[in-house]
Amino acid sequence: IAPTGSGKTLVAVYVALRLLKAEPQAKVAFLASTTNLVQQQYEEFRSVLPPPWHNSVCPPVHGGADSRNRMPFAQALKGHSIIVMSTQILLNALKREPDSFNGLGVSAFRLIIFDECHNCSNDHPSKGVMVHYMRRKKILESSVEEQQKGSKLPQILGLTASPGTGKASRLEAAVEHLIKLCANLDCPYPVTVQRCIKSLNEVTSNPDCQIHYAPGDPTKVDVFINMLNRLMNMGEGLLRDYCDSLEQWQSEGLPVSSVPPRGTPAYLNYCTNVKYNMHNITDQTVCKNILACSRYLGCCNEAQMIAQCFRAVDALRYLETELRTEDEMAKPPASEAEERLRRHLDDVMQQLIRFCGTKEASSSPPLDKLVEILREQFTGQPNSRAIVFVKQKFYARVLADFVDECAELRLKATYVTGATSGESTGGTNAAEQRARLEDFRRGLYKVIACTSVTEEGLDIPDCNLVVRYCHVTNEVSMVQTKGRGRARNSAYHVIVAETQEWLKDKERINQERDAMMSQAVRTVAAMSARELEIQMLEYQVRMMNTDEDNQEAGGGDVNQANNNRGQVLDSDHDILCSKCFTQLSHSTRLRLIGDIHRVVVDVEMFASGGRLRGQAGGEAKRVPGVEVIGVDLVCDSCGFKVAKVVSYGRLFFPLLTVEAVLFRRSITMETERPARKWKATESFLRPVARLSQEDKNLWRRHVPRLPEHYRPYWN
Repeated sequence: IAPTGSGKTLVAVYVALRLLKAEPQAKVAFLASTTNLVQQQYEEFRSVLPPPWHNSVCPPVHGGADSRNRMPFAQALKGHSIIVMSTQILLNALKREPDSFNGLGVSAFRLIIFDECHNCSNDHPSKGVMVHYMRRKKILESSVEEQQKGSKLPQILGLTASPGTGKASRLEAAVEHLIKLCANLDCPYPVTVQRCIKSLNEVTSNPDCQIHYAPGDPTKVDVFINMLNRLMNMGEGLLRDYCDSLEQWQSEGLPVSSVPPRGTPAYLNYCTNVKYNMHNITDQTVCKNILACSRYLGCCNEAQMIAQCFRAVDALRYLETELRTEDEMAKPPASEAEERLRRHLDDVMQQLIRFCGTKEASSSPPLDKLVEILREQFTGQPNSRAIVFVKQKFYARVLADFVDECAELRLKATYVTGATSGESTGGTNAAEQRARLEDFRRGLYKVIACTSVTEEGLDIPDCNLVVRYCHVTNEVSMVQTKGRGRARNSAYHVIVAETQEWLKDKERINQERDAMMSQAVRTVAAMSARELEIQMLEYQVRMMNTDEDNQEAGGGDVNQANNNRGQVLDSDHDILCSKCFTQLSHSTRLRLIGDIHRVVVDVEMFASGGRLRGQAGGEAKRVPGVEVIGVDLVCDSCGFKVAKVVSYGRLFFPLLTVEAVLFRRSITMETERPARKWKATESFLRPVARLSQEDKNLWRRHVPRLPEHYRPYWN
């Protein structure tokens, strides 16, 4: 346990090197939570380890469709001494590839290092890995045969700057939380820096928190919100009417009469739940109407949230981007509800545009305070780097655009959000994250707006300004975000809007809990190993009892768990556009390329031009196994983006986007729940066949080259 920027990764490298010198055949696993951290820590190991050990580090092993390295786990384990990988990859391998470990499980490693090990106290993959560790420990303690073989448990090394308090309000509860974390990691030796703490504090950055309260005139925001409320009143009324006509809707547990307050994350969740609860409704006309209502309400709610923290003109731009693109307006409405909402939106937009032409709509006290902080920082230190943390992914895009366009600042800005987010809602995939963060390191961007995806572990040596913009979470996040300011004399600011005054108190509570956390660490570190082991044992017994209950219930096996939920793979599925429910193809036409990419081998869908049309899709790029050529495919009925064109073996295929489609059972016409990842479709889709030579020959006969109607968009 040591401060951010104090060299915990170097400690891990030293421990791994010492082990490999003593046991050259040993295996070491270094686990990190995100793709960016896996890549960063791999580069750290490679640069610090002396020869010949630096060649024993396996190329980074992590998930993501655009991962540069897709080395099979068994190959990585067999051919390398040190594997830097995502925690989820190891957990998946322990569950699904037991043969890779030669029956040893986690004992195949002599050392497992958990980066940001405080996550092991939560429902996190690191805790799942430790459950496998505890199973192995139980086997070794009870099996004479295993003991005679000389099997050993791996050593566990956890690294963190912020073990947290578990929301404790008393020191005793904070100590209990830390003991539970030690139990989850089977670690009776919590270590902190003691002898050299003074010199350590001199070289690490721990800036004081400066809280800024940004008052304003709420009536200015209310004018904009009241205009939007007229459209939302209509949307909620239509939604109630359509839902009241469905008897099964109430049984889904989502009564539309219980609507959360507008302009809140709870309302966003409500709109998402409305969409996800349509999967059992067989009336496709009603489905289209409900989908249109939930989409318009969700976008209007996001615009209200933007107006509260930014400017009315930013909220107006967001609405135009989401609901009034040129492509969308050129298409006829997909449903009666969309037609009525679009017509009403046209009327409301005229009023919003007039209001946004006023001076009031172009001002925002929180943004003014941000400009003041950035101007002061960059005037004196023009080579500074600033990270601004926001709560919502669409906030990040809005803030980056504002800084980029601010004539007073003249700073280039970008944004990074979660890799699972869709591009239309401000998401950035793993490749974009790496590219933007690297450009930020190099100084091509001076300001970067981020969600929590960059809170932990990210090392930007020149970053000397961290700002939390209208967003405060817990004491762990506070420590982690402050730690992104790695340069000497870094500054840490929290900006609180008038509507969020309670955040000031929350940040002060975080500071108190941070002090309590340090005291809890000292208390636990002062315990004897025997005393700590006794207290840890109770939590470990609970962990194993819970694990045994899950295994008995089928939770230990993914397929069995699906069967227990009543999921049966007894039907093929129609593939529908998730916006207008137009049928695009059929699940029997799905094929796998390289165990990652699902393409649709459907000549009529791709080549005839009746179901899809092309549009420019950004730069061409290589991803593992295929090449994205820069052509997006949109539904011809509604203009919604559903796929990309990829090149594979000199042939062109449509690569389906799972978030953009729905799957409807061909027999019963029931629509499955929307899936955000292909993994989620395994509970209802039959296994997808690999692209065979026969498939390629058929495709080559019918689609020998890229169809003419897509070529104008090909880079």
